[in-house]
Amino acid sequence: IDTMVEQITTGVLRGGPAAQYAARQLVADVDQQQIDDEIVCMTARRIAEIRASDEGREGLNAFLEKRNPDWMR
Repeated sequence: IDTMVEQITTGVLRGGPAAQYAARQLVADVDQQQIDDEIVCMTARRIAEIRASDEGREGLNAFLEKRNPDWMR
């Protein structure tokens, strides 16, 4: 179990700080909400916004260039 916890923790820590915060906020905002078109559109919009941010672009570039993103340096 220690190995699994370490793997999960390592994976989480590789994510961008703003993206992690946005994900936690999204989960909190939709918790206990009925899934409808409004929730789906809001979720898609928020995910698109973080992906289009400087951090999101850096994460994608780092992935494509096979390097660590700048928040891990």
